[in-house]
Amino acid sequence: MLRKYLKTVYLFEKKEADKNAPDYYPGQKAKEVYSHKIECNIQPAKNQITSEIYGERVNNILSLMCDVETEINKNMTVSLSGYQKPEYKITSIEVYTKHKIIMIEAIL
Repeated sequence: MLRKYLKTVYLFEKKEADKNAPDYYPGQKAKEVYSHKIECNIQPAKNQITSEIYGERVNNILSLMCDVETEINKNMTVSLSGYQKPEYKITSIEVYTKHKIIMIEAIL
């Protein structure tokens, strides 16, 4: 991957609510908390195989190609614009010898 084609991607992890916090209430959902950022090549995921798998949803899906040593898992969410709020959820991660292909879908 050429360095000039890499874009910054912000990753978020779910963090369970702290039961000792003063603003805790029972039934509180886990929060999305900024974790770290990575460098990826971002492409639209509009190929024939992806179209057959996801159908009309393919318009909301992007493909990220990053280094194989990148720390990322399927439970994370992604933002392309900043670390305030996640915009995409990870739908699949394919690991190859030198890189990973990550499919992300817009959170609507």
